[in-house]
Amino acid sequence: MRIIVWGFPFLVIMSLVTAAFQGYGNTKTPMYIAGVVNIVNIVCGYVLIFGIGDGKGMGIKGAAAAMVIAQAVGASVGMYLLYNRKGIFREESRREGFFRLDKRCIWEVYTTGIPAAFENMFWQFSAVILSKVILFYGSSAFAAYQLGIQAETITEMPAIGFSTASTTLTARAVGKRDQGLRKIYFRELIRAGLIVSVVTSLLLLVFPGVFMKVMTDKAELQAIGVTYVFIMGFIQIPQNLSRVYNGTIRAMGHKNTPMLVAGFGIWIVRIPCCILAAYVLLLPIVSVWIIIAADQLSRFLLSAFLYRRIEKKETL
Repeated sequence: MRIIVWGFPFLVIMSLVTAAFQGYGNTKTPMYIAGVVNIVNIVCGYVLIFGIGDGKGMGIKGAAAAMVIAQAVGASVGMYLLYNRKGIFREESRREGFFRLDKRCIWEVYTTGIPAAFENMFWQFSAVILSKVILFYGSSAFAAYQLGIQAETITEMPAIGFSTASTTLTARAVGKRDQGLRKIYFRELIRAGLIVSVVTSLLLLVFPGVFMKVMTDKAELQAIGVTYVFIMGFIQIPQNLSRVYNGTIRAMGHKNTPMLVAGFGIWIVRIPCCILAAYVLLLPIVSVWIIIAADQLSRFLLSAFLYRRIEKKETL
């Protein structure tokens, strides 16, 4: 922790660089930067963790140092690509200066960023509480849960891309004041997200054991994790489509709505029900997995309902 904290500024810069390119409709450059970051992290990680020749490795400290180095490289590459001769911000920085106070811009940044920050805080605080609940069932249950999340994340990556696309394309259509184009984008994103979700759902439902075997060779963890992965297979469609809904809603100017949706699912459904199931009703760990799935479903239904209401108001 003492080492990786030095990488936080670079991590922020990387996030802003990614958002800038995506806002311009360029999603390839952030992908290339992420590739560079991963390569640097792997190479530096191997050298710093294990050492070379007679040089002694740093172990877990080496892993942290490699992460910071990779983040610094990613931030530097991103800033260079933004402000070099062909960079999208080159002319603006020459004309207006690198730093310029703009009250309207500052207002937009904070009124958009603060709800998103609270949404992330909801996730982080709930993760701490949920971890404590799962640890109630033992360290093996917690380890299997973490591995199950990693297995599920493998199938989530394509859907997260459609979430980014929903925000970028909707914002572009709104900027053009073209409601017809916005609706076309939304329909195509829902269709594409649905196709991808059906495929990922089938993978998790049919091959949960394969995913867990990739994660660990311990039979006990595999048995617990397989149940988690299988249950998560049922909610891939609502989980992924809710990302498209929330990205579209945010880009339409309703900045607080995704935060409220996340708050409802986490603090009204997930956390209270998990605490009740574990500490009061003493139900088995599978009940926690079912509640997590119910949370995802509830947020999808709420997002779809709110989108329809917003869409109706926009039409009027």
